[in-house]
Amino acid sequence: MQRYYKFAAGLLLGLIAPALHAADTQFWTAWNVGEWKSGNFSTKSHFENRHADDLDLIYVRYSQKFNYKLDDVWSLGLHPVYETSRGSDDWKDTYRLDLEATTKLKLTDRLGLKLRHRYEVRRKEGKGSEAMDRVRQQVALSYKANWLPSMTSIGIANEWFYEIDKERITLDRFYPIQIGFQPSDSFKTTVYYLYQSNRQGLSGNWSGTHIIGLSSSFKF
Repeated sequence: MQRYYKFAAGLLLGLIAPALHAADTQFWTAWNVGEWKSGNFSTKSHFENRHADDLDLIYVRYSQKFNYKLDDVWSLGLHPVYETSRGSDDWKDTYRLDLEATTKLKLTDRLGLKLRHRYEVRRKEGKGSEAMDRVRQQVALSYKANWLPSMTSIGIANEWFYEIDKERITLDRFYPIQIGFQPSDSFKTTVYYLYQSNRQGLSGNWSGTHIIGLSSSFKF
């Protein structure tokens, strides 16, 4: 376990170093806890914090994820979500219901492809019953690797967000590197770097954010 933490810390610092020179940098941490399974059904609690480059807290999310595995390829998900984010003055809440279908394909003994299709029913504080739904599509490639202690995989992914009311893609997340570790049967984590592109309003102008993240899962 100690060797794992040393490698993970060194890797994270190596990824952070170039991002710290960017104009806009954020740090994300997520935890999946309390997973419970019964047959093809499973559920777990998900928490996420996001911090600005000065480490101030700017975003919090909680969701309870309910999933049903149809077969070795397809699974379905239903996720009630509460999220709150800090603007220039105060915090604003968003309430979501995520409807999800995931496809997992085994391309080779080591290489896998995951396609995640998600529809978000969204309502925002101060917007009344105005619908702000969006569609998300993620494509991810993962390669099984054990090049470091407790390492399990290395991957790459991309996800785009299409807002229904704006009739256009407003957000894109590109993950050039995701490295997974599993130091024990009850704990696994993924260290990643992503570049997030945001469309400015309805214009064709985009802004970018460098993000260093850590996503962990605990089983009790």
